[in-house]
Amino acid sequence: MKNLEMLAHVAHGLGELKDKVVFVGGATIELYITDPTAPQVRPTEDVDCVAELVSRSDYYQLEEKLRGLGFQHSTDAGAPICRWNYKGVRVDVMPTEGKILTFKNRWYPEGFSNSRPATLPEGMNIRIFSIPYLLASKLEAFEDRGGGDFATSRDIEDVVAVLDGAPDAAEAIRTAPGPVKSYLRDKFNRLLTEELFLEALPGHLPSAAGSTERAARVESLLREMVSAS
Repeated sequence: MKNLEMLAHVAHGLGELKDKVVFVGGATIELYITDPTAPQVRPTEDVDCVAELVSRSDYYQLEEKLRGLGFQHSTDAGAPICRWNYKGVRVDVMPTEGKILTFKNRWYPEGFSNSRPATLPEGMNIRIFSIPYLLASKLEAFEDRGGGDFATSRDIEDVVAVLDGAPDAAEAIRTAPGPVKSYLRDKFNRLLTEELFLEALPGHLPSAAGSTERAARVESLLREMVSAS
């Protein structure tokens, strides 16, 4: 099942809960990319979404609703506590408040509040993070789990894909709220000082015509955003 097909599958399954969550993660990347010459987005193995929850009681109530809709808690070895299965698709349902499940991404609450609508190919409407919060959440995740491996990180791959394939990315970041804009500027600056990142950059655009040129364009875009006032 392709990424957007998985999104539609899960969104249908959520029923009325669909409008209570914001979809994030690799399955959404294709929704940001409008450049027809951009390389194909990597396939992902699951669908991620964030729900605005502030207490364990809220989360327990959500769990009951998910079970009633046919979602089953994952019993896979090593699966995180937020993982569910819905008719063959893995779904991670994460709260905005990190203390509920003892892990967090600092940009989930603001990303949820600043989400934007998106339309799936079949016409269904969902909500996704705006570009600045998507990138910030991905870079935050890389800090947590990437281990400094720029070449194989899916989080870095997704960041590069959006910067390469979403022509509106620079403007979205330029007009973003101060905290997330400052965070992105700092993280972009750090990336540009990492020789391993610069070496890995073309590898995240492998199937694109002129991947070297596209990588140079992404690097130039990062430098522009770091130096912007």
